[in-house]
Amino acid sequence: MRKRIWTWLLVVSLLLTGIGSSIQPAYAAAASSTVGTMKLYDYSLLEWNGKRVFLGRHYVETSTDGLYLGLKSFSDIFGFQADWNKSSKTLTLKNQEHTFVFTANSKQGKVDGAALPLPEAVLFEKGSVAVPLSYGALLNDVKLDLVNQLDKVHVVAIPNEDAYSNAYDKVSGPYHQMYSTYEKDASCI
Repeated sequence: MRKRIWTWLLVVSLLLTGIGSSIQPAYAAAASSTVGTMKLYDYSLLEWNGKRVFLGRHYVETSTDGLYLGLKSFSDIFGFQADWNKSSKTLTLKNQEHTFVFTANSKQGKVDGAALPLPEAVLFEKGSVAVPLSYGALLNDVKLDLVNQLDKVHVVAIPNEDAYSNAYDKVSGPYHQMYSTYEKDASCI
């Protein structure tokens, strides 16, 4: 009898352990999918945290080929308080959790005083500060997913001039015929 009770307790504990471990990753995946990915569609529409922002007017032209936003646009879109020290060329970004410090044209930054290697540098050009768009994902600890919707569009080969000419003749033929009938009737008046 005792052996059966211990066997049932063992089975129940294994079942509860299995159920608990299978629920935990599913919950973690569901929680991270809501804010865990930042999507950029065709380099113009940013979708993140339940918001969509058209970035075309916010991009700043820089000497590099990267995607950069102006400081005000960056801080408004991603919810940072920004402080630019012009004399030391240092940018400080703060949110509720962390303080980030960047020096212009340097790929080294700091997060809460600890070193933070960067893929791109904050730029100070033509008297204004440009922040890489990738920092939005980096500083919020989410993945930036580039989605190019134009890849899904199949471009049809351009037909030759004969095909254009034939199509024009097909459409314009009845028009020319009606116009010549109109001219004949108008000349009788």
